[in-house]
Amino acid sequence: MRSSKSVHYGVPKFKKGTVLVEDEKSVREVVSSVLRLHGYKVLEAEDSESTLNQFSKFKRDIDILITDVMLPGKLNGIQIARLLRDERPELSVLFMSGYVQEAITKSGSLPENTGFISKPFTTRALLQIINETLHSDDSYS
Repeated sequence: MRSSKSVHYGVPKFKKGTVLVEDEKSVREVVSSVLRLHGYKVLEAEDSESTLNQFSKFKRDIDILITDVMLPGKLNGIQIARLLRDERPELSVLFMSGYVQEAITKSGSLPENTGFISKPFTTRALLQIINETLHSDDSYS
């Protein structure tokens, strides 16, 4: 007989507010769908301006920022994370990039106590790193 248990990778016990920043619409839609399917509340943004707008409206409801490192516009993902953490030091941050070395060279070093995942990634890997980032024993200071 087969087990009917479903596998969950770091599904939150209560909904976690997420700002997902990704300039590629297709990637943003897929990641957003996966997160919603696994119990996350997701606000989508494609650049720094829309991210800052979403954050200003819902900052108390946001638990994690998931952002591409390289973004069009005035600010990259690292700069956005630093700005948001100035207001909410406890905010969890997960960076993602398909161009690891290039992204870090162009954008600067990643802030302390953040997660990182390389694109492309699997659903399982994404959910696992989000869970680890949200439940990290290290706190940002």
